[in-house]
Parts: sequence; C-alpha cells; structure tokens
Amino acid sequence: MKTLLVLALLLPLATRADDLAWPVLKIPAGAKLTSPGESMAIDGMPVKIYRYETPLNADMLGRDFEQGVTQFVRRAPAGSPGVTYGGRRGDFWLTLQVTPLPNGHSQATWSAAPRFVAGAQFKPTKPPGFPPGAKVLQQVDSFDAGKSSQLAIGLDPAAVDAVAARLQDDLRGLGYTKQAYPPRNWSDDGQYAAVFANGREELVVSLRPERGGTSIVVNRISALERLK
Repeated sequence: MKTLLVLALLLPLATRADDLAWPVLKIPAGAKLTSPGESMAIDGMPVKIYRYETPLNADMLGRDFEQGVTQFVRRAPAGSPGVTYGGRRGDFWLTLQVTPLPNGHSQATWSAAPRFVAGAQFKPTKPPGFPPGAKVLQQVDSFDAGKSSQLAIGLDPAAVDAVAARLQDDLRGLGYTKQAYPPRNWSDDGQYAAVFANGREELVVSLRPERGGTSIVVNRISALERLK
C-alpha cells in the first residue's frame, strides 16, 4: 500500500498508477517468476516488469504474445541471441524480450506501460546531487515496499573533476557524508566513484570523462537495512 501511495503522489491526480486497469501477465505452465517489478517508472512513465524462466522457446512465446495484441512487432537484432516482441493491448504497450539460456530454457521479460493514457507520464525528480546542468538520458524509479530507488544516467558538459567537486559540495550541503568505501575515488584513467550516505539512504555515484563532458550515473537507494 505504501508503494502505491508513493507513486500516486508523483502522478497527476487524474491518472494515478493504482487506478489504471493494468494488463495481467499470464505465466506459461512450468514457468518460474524470478524478479517482479510492480511499481516502477522509466523516464516518468509508469511500468510493470516481470521476468520468468520457461521451457518454451522464443517462437512459441511470440505466437502466444501475438494473440492478445494489436500493432504487433518483432525485432531480432543481428548478432543478438534475443528476440523482442511488442504490441498494444487497450491503452497499454506491452513488450516481451526473450533470451535463450544455457540450460535450454528461455528467460522472458514482460513489461506493460500506459503509453496511450493521457496524463500517465509525470516529470521525475532527479536524485540528490545530480548536476542541475546535466542532461538526463534515462531515469528509472522503483517504488518497492520498504526500499525505493532512483537510477539516473546523464551527461554534463563540464570536465569530470569539476563535476566531482561540485557534486561533493552539493551533497555535503544536503547532509550526505562520503563513505570510506571505495578506498580510492579516482581510477588511473580518470574515472570517479564514491558512495554517500544520509541516514538509511545511500547514493552511489560514478563519473567518467567523455568527449565533450562527463557521463554521470547516480543510484539512490532508500531504507537500506544495513544502514539502520
């Protein structure tokens, strides 16, 4: 219930994630669900993601997937062992990514997003310390009960040392403390990595020099049990 409340507060009042008529995943017989993600958002778009292992192959899964959707698409990139299927069911866009496993089974990742629901997408809040001048390339928010997380990936036009100095100052002002791990923040090739903590919240930061700026990864994890 807490998970749905957090996501509801981020969405417009007219379209809350828990009010949507989400499609239901039907797991094939003999399949094993391994990693559900029932309260997530990618770049502000609510999404549900489920992963399972099944004895069925990609063709069999694709035929079953195609039966329940319109605008069906199939993509099998050259050189990749996996296949991705997509299609529309009502106001939702569904995808199914299938990858063969060494044991002869398939790993299937099924997702649903309300791409055709007006007002479903919201503007995500950046993690603490994420440079205000940086461009966000992708952000994934997870609202799991008892532990929420934000993963933001971006690009800043400034040099990596300047980004690191500014980020450390900003986080210090917000009450975060840089941790003793990792023992070295800078690698020999100029990459920066650090962990900051504030109570039961942790920020894992990674910076890498790129042509024309600095690539940034900030992973915010809240309610860590080991930080009690």
